[in-house]
Amino acid sequence: NRRYNLEDGVTIYIQLDGLTKPVDTYADIPNNQKIGTVYVDINGNEKPNKGGKDMFAFYFYNDGTLRPYGSKGADRSSKNPVLWNSMCNDTDGVHSRKDAGLYCTGSIFDNGLKVIYQ
Repeated sequence: NRRYNLEDGVTIYIQLDGLTKPVDTYADIPNNQKIGTVYVDINGNEKPNKGGKDMFAFYFYNDGTLRPYGSKGADRSSKNPVLWNSMCNDTDGVHSRKDAGLYCTGSIFDNGLKVIYQ
């Protein structure tokens, strides 16, 4: 796992999925292989540190692409439906997942870079 603090106050976390080799050595893995998650905290350590408010997540693939967490085809599989519509606005705690707000990243990208949730 890596953490990068940018000059403008943004913090980026890269979490690799149990990989032990440098990412560029995974070129032989078939494309569409998710190898990690990239988290972007737009205001660093400042609060609220909540998904969908100041933290957003992207799946990281071995071909170098990032896919918004919870968006259409984020895991490049037809098995996973669009998840932001049920997870992002989890105000009643139905899903009771700590990462529910991160699915709002998918909402933003699937809706023309507009925030349509509260």
